[in-house]
Amino acid sequence: GWGGMGLYLAMVAGADVTGVTLAKEQLRVARQRAEAAGLADRAKFMLKDYRKVEGSFDRVVSVGMFEHVGPQHFDEYFRTIRKLLTDDGVAVIHSITRAKPNRADPPFVEKYIFPNGHIPALSEALPAIERAGLLVKDVEILTMHYADTLRDWRLRFRANRAEAVALYDETFFRMWDLYLAGAEVSFRYGKLANFQIQLMRHNPDGPRNRNYISEVEKVLAALERGLGGERRARLIRLSAQPLGTVEASGCNPTQILRSTLRTSPLSSRSSIDGFAMPSSTSRMSIYWGVCYYGPCCA
Repeated sequence: GWGGMGLYLAMVAGADVTGVTLAKEQLRVARQRAEAAGLADRAKFMLKDYRKVEGSFDRVVSVGMFEHVGPQHFDEYFRTIRKLLTDDGVAVIHSITRAKPNRADPPFVEKYIFPNGHIPALSEALPAIERAGLLVKDVEILTMHYADTLRDWRLRFRANRAEAVALYDETFFRMWDLYLAGAEVSFRYGKLANFQIQLMRHNPDGPRNRNYISEVEKVLAALERGLGGERRARLIRLSAQPLGTVEASGCNPTQILRSTLRTSPLSSRSSIDGFAMPSSTSRMSIYWGVCYYGPCCA
């Protein structure tokens, strides 16, 4: 994508992030943002096919990319994830999904918005996950969340109509405005949703419940507050202006996260509510992402 999630993970969570993309413009913007944030040594972005990435990673996060893989490559996709994960690693796959398999997207979307895309159903993804030897530890379905997101994107896009028309033309604006409106309706009243699938290699490494999510969210919120008002605003914008580092504000994310993890009584390892974590929060993670919503997407 444009590097936003990778930079957040590096700045707030103290992770070492490797991001891959096939889009030269996304690579340029992501690297510029990393340099401006003082995070170029912690958030590295590469122009590379995800199948050619080497090494092992504690975490693999794929956001908005699975829709571009295609059913004919699902097996290869999940085998690659398994190959890249450490033995106790965790992967999270975030994707748009539909209620049942569909042979093709609507012609308008296929031609103008989402060429060669395929919105997968869970019934298409899960068999490929099983064949790759991965275990599904959690599945979350988001519906109204994304409908509201699309609504807000469309409102922001319309608020910047003059800029969009200046960059492209009136036809482009009307095309995307129609698409965003139609997509919102599909999520709010139709059969589209998002899934988030958590994958691991081994059963004992999974969380026993979802309590760890709210606990970690509280830690991250505290870290964001520790950045200070101006840096926090810059974090939200991830603008081209220098953001500084988390440590510079007197808030070391790795130290705070590790301190919080050590307080869990459920494991002798670093853990939150039974979810085993790496001994250091700054071990490597890989992030794959695609943004196909054009200029309306921050």
